[in-house]
Amino acid sequence: MPRTNGKSRTGLYAVGAIVLIALEVLAAWALVELSGWLRLTGFLLHVVVAAAFFKLLRWHSHTRRDGNASFSVIALLMTLAVPAYGIIIMALFPFLLQRVHVRSDDYFSWLEPQPEAQHIDMLLEEIRAADREQILREVADIASFQDIFLDNDLRAQENAITKLSLLANREAVLILQAVLRTSRSDTRILAATALQEIEEKTLHRIEELNSQIAEEPQTSSHLLELARTCDLYCHLAVQNDASLLLYQDMARENYEHYLTLEPDDKNAFFEYGRLLLRIGEAAAAEHIFRKLARENPDYVNAKIWLAEACFKQNKIKEVRALCAHLATTPELPPLCEDAVLWWTIDDFVAEHLRERV
Repeated sequence: MPRTNGKSRTGLYAVGAIVLIALEVLAAWALVELSGWLRLTGFLLHVVVAAAFFKLLRWHSHTRRDGNASFSVIALLMTLAVPAYGIIIMALFPFLLQRVHVRSDDYFSWLEPQPEAQHIDMLLEEIRAADREQILREVADIASFQDIFLDNDLRAQENAITKLSLLANREAVLILQAVLRTSRSDTRILAATALQEIEEKTLHRIEELNSQIAEEPQTSSHLLELARTCDLYCHLAVQNDASLLLYQDMARENYEHYLTLEPDDKNAFFEYGRLLLRIGEAAAAEHIFRKLARENPDYVNAKIWLAEACFKQNKIKEVRALCAHLATTPELPPLCEDAVLWWTIDDFVAEHLRERV
């Protein structure tokens, strides 16, 4: 979908406003000077122009991400109540605010229910602070964050999507992809735009890191960040198979290079195992997760992903044994409890074994 910059959006808004003002002046003249069905036609034109102006304001505020519903409603009411003059005043209002450097999302904000900004900030801080390898905790944060998208507070959703776009990490991508699948059309458009912006930022960062590594090839922090950034790009649901394979290979190579320099980084090993599992190398992923689980008995996520790697290889009995062990683990994340319970109920597992073996 083609994207427009701020100047072109403002130009389109100005052209649309001028056309609507001209039509509104014509409608006002018909209301004052004409009679009969011509006056009725002028009134209907006035109503249509007011509705079109309302839609124009909403489009302008959405593309800029700085408008609010209350201003658009007030503009609609004023346009309907004051023919000709109302639309001229309200059309100029956003320009006047920009000239005096007033943020347009503040005007008439006292009429709107306040978004749960503190709740959004708290969840974002949790996501930032969370260990990236605590995959199930990440999913729990995503489920909590998605509560914002269950109601009809479009402004709160716009604020959340803007912050996710700025965050631009794996967790943000997962949330935005979920929004893209489940939310209404306006919110989906914002989420798609945010994902496109994250994709552009990710590609730009990959180029920067490649340049830095070319100058300092043994800098482990750059290697790890490049591996994670390539992995993030693969999470953006790239449609081009050649591009997807390219960035998967780049992520794999940089993880391997980094791990030769930092062989004790269990978190990087865990990320590498997840990457291998996603690209279809379940046996190699199983080896990594099994080693992590053996060397770190309290590393619950390694055991969970070991079970997943075994399941990918149809090792059902090993999955069942791992889940029986996980069922006794106090640190088991709540999101895993149902799956672990399923694998530890004899009747269900026996039936599943008969289907798979």
